[in-house]
Amino acid sequence: MKNALYFIKNIKQVGAVAPSSKFLAQKMAGVLDEEIERDPERSFNLLELGSGTGSMSRYIYEHMRDQDHLDMVEIEKPLYEQLVDRYKDASNVDVFNTDYLHFDSKAPYDIIFSSLPYEGIPNEQTEDIWQKKLDECKSGGRITYFKYLNFKSFRCDFEEHVVDNLKQRQDLVWLNLPPARLFVLELDEEKVNYSPAIA
Repeated sequence: MKNALYFIKNIKQVGAVAPSSKFLAQKMAGVLDEEIERDPERSFNLLELGSGTGSMSRYIYEHMRDQDHLDMVEIEKPLYEQLVDRYKDASNVDVFNTDYLHFDSKAPYDIIFSSLPYEGIPNEQTEDIWQKKLDECKSGGRITYFKYLNFKSFRCDFEEHVVDNLKQRQDLVWLNLPPARLFVLELDEEKVNYSPAIA
C-alpha cells in the first residue's frame, strides 16, 4: 500500500498510477534470458533506468547470474533508498540516485532496460536521454522499454525515428495498469551511433 500511495501522490514525477505488473516485468527481463541463451558463457553488463519501487528490478535480478552486473538509476530519493536497502547485500548490483543525464555510467551496456516516463519529459530532454542510451549501448546490444497504450503516438520525433529504425519487436501487455506496449530495440554495428536527422 505504501508504494501505491507514493505513485498516486507523485504521478507527475513517476509517470504511472501503479508499479509495473509482473507480466510486463517478466517480458522485459526475458530479454536477458534470450541473451544468456544465445551466449551462455558471456557476462552481461546491464542498466536499468527509472527503477522506481523495484518492481522491474526484482525480475531482472532474478534472471541474472553471479557474473552479470546491474546498474540501477533512480532520481527519486525515497525510492532510491528503498532500492539501496533491498540490494545492499548484492555484490553485482549498484544503485545510483541521480538524473540519468548526469549519470557517470559504466558503459558500454549489453542491455538497457528503461521505465522512464517519456510522456512527461520535455522533448529536448527525451532526445538527450535517447542519444545517451544509444551511445552507451554496445554494438549488438538491446534497449527495451514500454509506453502506455493510452498514449497513441510519440511526442518526440527523435524517439519515433529511433524506434522505427531499430525496433526488433513490439509486444502488447494487457495485464498491466494501464496496458502497455513493450519495445525491444537492437543495435548493430551500423546503427550503434545512429542519430536521426529530424527535419
